[in-house]
Amino acid sequence: MVEIDESPQRRVANRHDMISGRIYLLLDQAVFSGTNFILTIVLARTYSAAEFGSYGIGLSVAFIVQFIQRNVYIVSFSLMSRRVASRLSPGILAEHLTVAGSAVLLAALATGVVAAMHARPVYLDIAVSALVCTVIYFQADFDRAVQVKRGSYRGALALSLVYLSIVVAMAILAKRVHVGFPVFMTLLGLVCTLKSLWLGVLRVRPHWRWGLRLLARDWRRYGSVSVIQSASYAGGQHFPLMILAALSGSAQVAGLIAMRSLIQPLMLVIRSLDAGDKNRFRLMSSGRTAGARKVFWYTMLLYGGIGLSAVVVLAIFPNQIIAIVYHGKYAGLGGIMIAWAIYAGLLGFTFPIQSLTYLLHRQKQLTACIMVSGVTGIVLAAVLCGRYGMWGAMSATVISMAINLAGGLLVTRDIIVGRGDAPLPKELTLGRSAK
Repeated sequence: MVEIDESPQRRVANRHDMISGRIYLLLDQAVFSGTNFILTIVLARTYSAAEFGSYGIGLSVAFIVQFIQRNVYIVSFSLMSRRVASRLSPGILAEHLTVAGSAVLLAALATGVVAAMHARPVYLDIAVSALVCTVIYFQADFDRAVQVKRGSYRGALALSLVYLSIVVAMAILAKRVHVGFPVFMTLLGLVCTLKSLWLGVLRVRPHWRWGLRLLARDWRRYGSVSVIQSASYAGGQHFPLMILAALSGSAQVAGLIAMRSLIQPLMLVIRSLDAGDKNRFRLMSSGRTAGARKVFWYTMLLYGGIGLSAVVVLAIFPNQIIAIVYHGKYAGLGGIMIAWAIYAGLLGFTFPIQSLTYLLHRQKQLTACIMVSGVTGIVLAAVLCGRYGMWGAMSATVISMAINLAGGLLVTRDIIVGRGDAPLPKELTLGRSAK
């Protein structure tokens, strides 16, 4: 999966690789986020507010589950050195196929049960959306992590271009032949499943016994923490949406999702930078806390500058942006869009904190802080959504993320503001059988 070159010439080329890698990752994420943006526009213009709101809820459900996947093995894989990742590549591939396959199978079974029960159409729309979004995002995160670890930034861009072609083809189909929402989403999920066959070019045969051992190891170390963190993050971002749906109806949910979709490119650009930075965090820190401190502040300033720039642009042209994208729908929600941009900026600050806590093995301390933010988000949403609608949900989301950020800074304060220097904890391996 990963070819290693640790020659002196390669070490000299690291800085050049970092710059070119950032450019390709930005291009990759521009294509990927633009593709998701196109998908959102197609759904918002083609289908009803209730169906579009169902898509938003299904997407939130998929993000909750995918958060667990990301924290259990994607982040740890990204933070591995290339040497360790190369040695464990058959097991890592098997671990991913086991987790992703199980998640998709369970989501498909749940969708089948909902369809067999002849439940209200909105429930089937939510189930199908959750299934398809699980297929898309479970694989996309792993694809990008593998390509970056291999140093194949062009490969990551190529996969995003394939995804773009799929969505454009589906958009043309939706325009020329109006198909029902569940059918559209099902076709999209099937084609995106076929896209994952690219893993065959790696010429790595899954080692299922290693994969199960890696999964057991990662679950022991990150599993319970990831589940709690996922529920806590959901309390700040996704549960307010669901509470809003229960108290104020689908129209309010659709408006909130429509404004969140306009910020999706910003969030995904920051995520793409984070994907590359996580792969270089240990290397650039030289295995020392002083080096980690420099990398941390560099990434914080970079992500903060991107977030601030986005907020300024959106604050200048809020109504024009909404009118161009949605053709008269969702007018007057510029304030919600700007609030989502503030949320995205705060979220970007949490990514370097996450990298640092993984390197320091402080996930449990961070989880305690995230739990506080999640509970706060749920309580605020329950109190505010009934009276203030989407503004209540939006306020709960932003305040929850601010508490999350404050907690992360508290957990890592001795490293990020300290002056000392010490070796970072050693990275984990599988053991002798993986050598």
